[in-house]
Amino acid sequence: MGHGHAAAASFGWLEGGILLGAIVAVVFLLVWFFRRTERHGDGLTAEERRTLERPERELLSMLRQYGCPVPQSRIVEEAPGGFDRVVEYLHDLEAAGLIARVWDPKVNELMISA
Repeated sequence: MGHGHAAAASFGWLEGGILLGAIVAVVFLLVWFFRRTERHGDGLTAEERRTLERPERELLSMLRQYGCPVPQSRIVEEAPGGFDRVVEYLHDLEAAGLIARVWDPKVNELMISA
């Protein structure tokens, strides 16, 4: 009758250590994945902070802090670098899928949202 006892006795310290290590690794990977996509006070993720150039980070942060679509002319006025540079960075952010620029016929201007 002692079939269950024999199976439990064959589970040793090595198997327990491997199981515990696997559980810790899975928890670590889950925490890393969610922290990687977490936004900080400036509205940027760690990945965006690492991969984007400084002017792009500043523009994206500015747009996310507005929290609603903003006229492109307002961004060009407030951001340093002049019209051509700012529009170039906005184009790069749009190509990366981080912002969207949509023409609004009511205000006759591009509206930018992040």
